[in-house]
Amino acid sequence: MAEDATNVVNDADTLYEEESYHSRLVKKAKWGRSEGQGLKGEGGVPRKRKRGRLRFVIEEMPLEIVLEICSHLGPRDLLHLVRSAKVFARHLLRPGVAGVWKAAREECAPDMPPIHPDLTEQKYALLGFGSNCQNCGTFTSSATNWYLRKRWCRKCRRDVLRSEYYDMCLSFDLSKYTRADQKYDVILHQARIPRYEGYFGRRRVSICVCPDSEAKAFKLKAEGLTDEEWEEYVSEGKEKKQALDAHAKLCTEWTENRISGRQDELRTLRCEREAAVKSRLVNMGFATVFIDPAIRFGFPGLRVSKHLTDKEWVGMKQCAIGAVKRREESYLEEFLRRARESKGRIISRYWTWYECRDPGNEFWPLPSDVWMIPAIEVRPVYCVDLVLTFYAFKGFAG
Repeated sequence: MAEDATNVVNDADTLYEEESYHSRLVKKAKWGRSEGQGLKGEGGVPRKRKRGRLRFVIEEMPLEIVLEICSHLGPRDLLHLVRSAKVFARHLLRPGVAGVWKAAREECAPDMPPIHPDLTEQKYALLGFGSNCQNCGTFTSSATNWYLRKRWCRKCRRDVLRSEYYDMCLSFDLSKYTRADQKYDVILHQARIPRYEGYFGRRRVSICVCPDSEAKAFKLKAEGLTDEEWEEYVSEGKEKKQALDAHAKLCTEWTENRISGRQDELRTLRCEREAAVKSRLVNMGFATVFIDPAIRFGFPGLRVSKHLTDKEWVGMKQCAIGAVKRREESYLEEFLRRARESKGRIISRYWTWYECRDPGNEFWPLPSDVWMIPAIEVRPVYCVDLVLTFYAFKGFAG
């Protein structure tokens, strides 16, 4: 009996493997295209592209294994994974996998403020770690506005604020004007933004905006509620808004600290890269006084926030050498120009002194022969300008 049961199990496993393999072949034949065939099949009918194998692997893999793999990623990696394929978005954007996002957030950013109750973990990760515009989807370096819970690129910010947001500095057309004054206490998502971000031609330095939907809802509430219902609505709105403002303030401070910390990290990497470039140029025999201005003015491949590798140095070596040589030539030209100007001043001053002190040419040489004196030729002590220029150049060259 045991042997019969074992044979039945083995036959069932073999049949399942054959069926799964046959189903995969059918899917490939259905969605793929044969060799030598273009995007269009017989009769000019468009054929769908061949789908990747990763889709079949993920769909056949148990969900627990997928979530276990994703639990070792950070929030930014999870966001990139969601945007890469629909199969990952279908798995990771469900409410039941919020624990994966929470674990990633707590491990990657333990100092991040606790999540607000009206936010999901996926939305919180998008606001805190996302880098794409929520209107057009392009990459943007703009920070999240936590009071509005939005992030836009510079191109979309002005259009969105003008089309989808209401200027709260304008008065509401209400029959009860006393209720309109409470709009700043009741409307939840509102923020003060600089005038140039969304509105032009106004004299105010900043304006307060809110979504059009919330402004319309506030207007309907103000016109339709009774006095008792209005008081209850205002009290609840104040409590919610205070909680939202407190959370938005914490998140704004956390974002600013995170951005400043990242900027310090990138600045440190750039300084290390510049120091590595400087050491390599010094080892090649160039003077430090020429290397520093070359690095300060920059050249291709220098201001990159990465550690310098040998492969990168091979690509930027000629640019670095050319920049240093250009600084040497400029310093030499400046030195010669100053030397000519100083020599002219020396001759004119010496000629005046010579006419006053030695008119008979008994003790001092003629002004035309003053440069033949060994002391002046080696060390021009009688000309402060030329001494400084000479020793500056000697120091540059040394």
